[in-house]
Amino acid sequence: MNVEEIEARFQRVERSHIESAERLDRIEAIVHSNARAIAANSEVIATNSEESRRLQASLNEQIADVVRMLGSYAAQAEQDRIALTASVQALINTLQERFRDNRHRED
Repeated sequence: MNVEEIEARFQRVERSHIESAERLDRIEAIVHSNARAIAANSEVIATNSEESRRLQASLNEQIADVVRMLGSYAAQAEQDRIALTASVQALINTLQERFRDNRHRED
């Protein structure tokens, strides 16, 4: 192997080394970019997760409030039904008495 061949091989090795270094630089840039994106996405996910937990807690409270209100309304409706039934029964009794009284008067 003569000097020229050695120099040519050395130049090829040097070019290959430079190309490898450039590829490594590009790969490192991509890795750093991806790491920044992952960190940013992790922060967004953490924020969204906390917001989701907060909204879920609020929704649970609202549902519990609605359930309590419905229970209260049901109890009030039952009381109203009992009162209405008593009123209707009193009206029926009054009307029956009047009809009986009217029949006795007609007889």
